[in-house]
Amino acid sequence: LKRAGCRIVKFGLESGSHRVRREILNRPMSNRTIVEAVALANKSGLHSSVFIMIGLPTETREEVLDTLRLCAEANVGRFRWALFYPYPGTVSYEICRREGLLDPELLRRSGNYFEGSCLKFPPEHALFLDKVAKAAPWYVNAMSDFPCAPLYRDLVAELESLSAEKWRERRDSIRREDREISDDLLKRGIPHYSIRFSPVMGVHSDYVLRELTEGTAAAVGETAE
Repeated sequence: LKRAGCRIVKFGLESGSHRVRREILNRPMSNRTIVEAVALANKSGLHSSVFIMIGLPTETREEVLDTLRLCAEANVGRFRWALFYPYPGTVSYEICRREGLLDPELLRRSGNYFEGSCLKFPPEHALFLDKVAKAAPWYVNAMSDFPCAPLYRDLVAELESLSAEKWRERRDSIRREDREISDDLLKRGIPHYSIRFSPVMGVHSDYVLRELTEGTAAAVGETAE
């Protein structure tokens, strides 16, 4: 793939929980297989991109964190997250029905799988999912071995402490805060993930710096011409 000119290879990681992958997603691969596959792509000079889901039926809080933890462990180039949506006619929809998670009103209101879960979770779990959906890179950074991990652990702890009311006041400022922190870390050459290209994508700083450098070089070339 690399010799053929490929730059990015994408993986359907989906969940970092063995149980969720096996029982809900019918994806029996191991975490070790996932880590080794991403490592092979990285070693080959390909940018690794993974898709993950949160808010899956029967998924616990710790299993959500397992997914974010696996992104950090695998050292992915980027990750894109979505909140699980139960499409009628699928096995996962029937699992949601069996577990009593389907809420017709939430399903009607939900316009996409990025803005909020449409499943009927307890309020504290729904609040947790909403925080992760807005600040997933902060959680991954906090679980990483990056030098900035302590900074992000403090940020995550702060988010976790917010009540539903306080979180509503804060949630729309997360992307701006993320960019301000990231810009400072980029200047200091400290690796991290930040929200880039879309509100639901965390991108490794190595790629961001490469894009900035290539963009600057291209602009200089155009000026010279």
